[in-house]
Amino acid sequence: MEIDIYEFLEKCELELINQLCKNCPELTQEQIETIAEDFSKEIDKQLLGKKVNDN
Repeated sequence: MEIDIYEFLEKCELELINQLCKNCPELTQEQIETIAEDFSKEIDKQLLGKKVNDN
């Protein structure tokens, strides 16, 4: 059974947000959103780099 990479990464992002909310109560909503956005941007950058290298 093959897992869709994008679905997997989306679940990872949601889990990151959940863990930050649960384990880092000192973070504001805005800080958590910024971390999640940075995570998403880095994943996109990595995936784009892989596609370029694969071609």
